[in-house]
Amino acid sequence: GDVMIFVSNQDIKRGEELCISYIESEHLCENSHVRTNLLDMDFKETLAGDDANGAEKMYPIIDLNMQDELMSMHPIERLDELKQLFKQATSDTVTLDDEGEELLWFKSDAHQLRILLALTFDS
Repeated sequence: GDVMIFVSNQDIKRGEELCISYIESEHLCENSHVRTNLLDMDFKETLAGDDANGAEKMYPIIDLNMQDELMSMHPIERLDELKQLFKQATSDTVTLDDEGEELLWFKSDAHQLRILLALTFDS
């Protein structure tokens, strides 16, 4: 018959109901506040990344647009850029964007950069 494999971040008791997550597996390691923001990003349209209370929402830096931009680069240039971004994503040093705002790196950003590095080395 058909088989479905579930990955869980906690023990599952016999007979316990399982649900399918709407969050990609690489985001499951983030805290609950971040996961909630990620769900909002997919299902709600907000202005300029703000929530209803006026608080700025945080989203991963390495999103689909950034991945497309990186993958459109020449492989040598992409490799240099990916190494630099990975160093920033895994460092304890504060990184600033072009407007001087602090970039908040997610664990999933480093994960996505590892994948893009592997794809670049493979090409």
